[in-house]
Amino acid sequence: MGYIRATQWEDSECAVDSSGFKVATESLWRYLKWAKKQLKKTSKIFRKVHIIVSLPSRAVVSITTSPSPTHDSKVCGKLFQTLSKRLIKRCKIMHMDKAYWDEDILGWIEQAGMRPDVPPKENAIDHGTNGPHDRIVRAYAAYPGLFRYNHHSEHRASVEHVFGLIKLRPLTINDRKLNNKLKTLLCPFLWYNFLLYAQSLWR
Repeated sequence: MGYIRATQWEDSECAVDSSGFKVATESLWRYLKWAKKQLKKTSKIFRKVHIIVSLPSRAVVSITTSPSPTHDSKVCGKLFQTLSKRLIKRCKIMHMDKAYWDEDILGWIEQAGMRPDVPPKENAIDHGTNGPHDRIVRAYAAYPGLFRYNHHSEHRASVEHVFGLIKLRPLTINDRKLNNKLKTLLCPFLWYNFLLYAQSLWR
């Protein structure tokens, strides 16, 4: 799912995040375990959906899926590869959470001409270089109040808002083939983008 009319909305920022979706029906035992919160989202009955949203329009401009145990940073490369060159040129800031704290990810974002807006992990170390990884650690250590002021967590929350809209209607996926499950899983995001574009025409 590529670049959807983001130029019309003059989007200049992006945010990335993921969320788990239930893609399989399991036994009553598993259902009860999940209801009692004793079953984690790393179970095979779940699938992760990773998206990049352009802001302020909240259009989904890149999407992919992965098995539940996969770490978010491992899938980030796939998301970046499908981003439109036009969007990359327009995008000035990429908002992320600590799960994407990775030197390669931060380096690619800066190389593409964007500024990574991501809080450093607690164990992050400043190696004294001029790379984005070390500069962020340095800025957070020297000016924590200013860093928090410039870190816009509400922009990253826009991705959670999109996931919330998709999850208003729980998906029913009965197909046993993984490829068909993934198509069913991604359809609501395509419909979401269509409605978003249609609303801009009605204004």
